[in-house]
Amino acid sequence: MGAEVEVQRAGRPVGRHALPQGATLVVGSGPEAGCRLDDPLVSARHVALALGPQGLLATDLDSDTGTTCGGRPLAPGAPVPLAPGATLEVGEHVLVVRPAAAAPGPEGRRMTDDYEAVRELGRGAGGTVFLARHRATGREVAVKLLHEALGHDPVERERFLREAQVGRRIQSPHVVTVFEARVDGARAFLAMELLRGRSLRDRILAGPLPVAEVVRVGLAVARALEAAHAVGVIHRDVKPANIMLGDDGSVKLADFGLARDAAAVERLTRTREGMGTLAYLAPEQAEDAKRVDGRADLYGLGATLFHALAGRPPFTAVGAEILAQIFDEDPPPVASLRPDCPPALAALVASLLEKDPDDRPPEARVLVADLLGLSA
Repeated sequence: MGAEVEVQRAGRPVGRHALPQGATLVVGSGPEAGCRLDDPLVSARHVALALGPQGLLATDLDSDTGTTCGGRPLAPGAPVPLAPGATLEVGEHVLVVRPAAAAPGPEGRRMTDDYEAVRELGRGAGGTVFLARHRATGREVAVKLLHEALGHDPVERERFLREAQVGRRIQSPHVVTVFEARVDGARAFLAMELLRGRSLRDRILAGPLPVAEVVRVGLAVARALEAAHAVGVIHRDVKPANIMLGDDGSVKLADFGLARDAAAVERLTRTREGMGTLAYLAPEQAEDAKRVDGRADLYGLGATLFHALAGRPPFTAVGAEILAQIFDEDPPPVASLRPDCPPALAALVASLLEKDPDDRPPEARVLVADLLGLSA
């Protein structure tokens, strides 16, 4: 049985996070936080919520302003059990903990005629992902269901369905397979392959990865980008949260919701479309998200590899300050944070994080060759 964390500010819900069994959710204002709060009173890594065999535990991560539970302060570093309905006060925000809602089954919320929901896997700002079963074949899949409130907006529907249209064009074992996409009134959904594992973001929460593992993950993502760029698709949101690590050892790039088809004539013009996540954003994409090429994806992969090696992204400021860092500051040498990083890998990561795209590797194919040399 999982848990659900509702984030409130000034008494109004502003977000919701599903917490499955065995997962850890870090709440904070920094780029490493799985639940990121725009709040001057919240530290970059403020409090962690972990759901394990002993139940739900909250641990204050030695935050600057502290965490309280029902008005009582948590001792830094000491896990505290939370009962259903418990509230945590984090800066100007309140976290309300509840048992996860029961998964909709065939008698509950109707998903589609072809798929029956088994249980919820996760929930984001745009949609909810379910473990589902194809009725005719019994195959288990992941179904991403667009929130109904957004389904009435034609721009949102197009953005949502574009993930399927783009993903199905890319032939790579390192890209999550999308089986189909449909729209039924305000209800839109994608059926995708089911990955049993966790994201690279969740893996990094446990600490930096071994060097060999970083190279292996980087090589798989570089091959995914090579396949995407070959058909004119730029991902524009390469980051640890969008890289899935399967229990079978597979590495797959997911979520092409912000991808741009370089050959398309029509463009969606929604404000800030394609901005991605700032900590992994290339300078040229921060300046103009519509006028980027595949080298912006290589920057995102470079920032991701930096994070996997160092345990933190190359830039860690909050809000508008991180844009100033992206445009004007050089990241620290990764070897200064990870002394055992081989010089060749450190140099490659630095080249991917160059401000000028002309100074980066020219294309994913070259990056694949470089990483193959490092993995030999």
